Amino acid sequence: MKNTVLKSSLVVLLSFTALVAQANTSVLCNSSHNQHSFANQIQSREHSQELSVITWNAHKLADNQFLPDLATLSTDSDIILIQEAMHSNDLQNYFASQFDLSFSFHKSFCNKENQATGVMTASRYLLQSNLTLVSTDTEPFTFTPKVSGYSAVQIPEIGVVHIINTHGLNFNTGSKFKRQMTEISKFIAQLEGPVIWAGDFNTWNSDRQAHLDKNAAALGLHHLKPTNEKRNLKLDHIYVRGLELQSVELLRHIKSSDHLPLKAVFKKAPSNLFESEQLAEQFPEETIEDAIDTTDMNRLSDLHPDSDN
Repeated sequence: MKNTVLKSSLVVLLSFTALVAQANTSVLCNSSHNQHSFANQIQSREHSQELSVITWNAHKLADNQFLPDLATLSTDSDIILIQEAMHSNDLQNYFASQFDLSFSFHKSFCNKENQATGVMTASRYLLQSNLTLVSTDTEPFTFTPKVSGYSAVQIPEIGVVHIINTHGLNFNTGSKFKRQMTEISKFIAQLEGPVIWAGDFNTWNSDRQAHLDKNAAALGLHHLKPTNEKRNLKLDHIYVRGLELQSVELLRHIKSSDHLPLKAVFKKAPSNLFESEQLAEQFPEETIEDAIDTTDMNRLSDLHPDSDN
């Protein structure tokens, strides 16, 4: 009898341990999919005439203050783009239960604990047409790619806004970084209407920055520069077209990552800013084809939305 009870208790304990372990892993680590959408409920900011956008490298949620800081930032934000985000079933349940936001997570790779890391976009508007752009090249030593997450949102006062959340290749030659930016730029070139391209681009030298700026300008994207700029390394950026800017600033009071959040606020209304006629005036000798290398489109041709949205 004792042995039977002992065996039953052991089975229960092992089952519970397995459930706990599963809760701390990501569904993306046991799947060929690299994108996963989730939400509990989505609540827009009623009566707000502003569209508030934040990009932030979360440093893999290493600081215990990250989640409280995210809660603070989300109260007056509409779209949050996070790099070095983490995904597990526990984290997904937490995000969905604590935030009235639509989430789209885009996997770069899984760690040894079977938790996914990558980029995550959160929005007060339903994130649709979600897909992941995986860099052709990888980081040295870890041999892991960097990813960008694409989503579209429908904002009643504006229409469709395209969002691209990017984490740029870092510890490699400039040619690999440029190839990644070219791949993303060619994807953006297919989009019509307002675009927000933001993230941690790892532009730690002038050559990288110049290449990114040239591609963005050819796409009609304006580089937003914070009024309180004092960063030694300018890695995080927001590029935009078709939206009317009200303000852009670094949130220096947020300390839970090795990157400062970068926030831009736009007027919630349609704008013709950076449309084709003005583009021709601003960049008379530039075209998208001139500024963007036309080689190596293999990865973009493989893109498709995952079945879970």
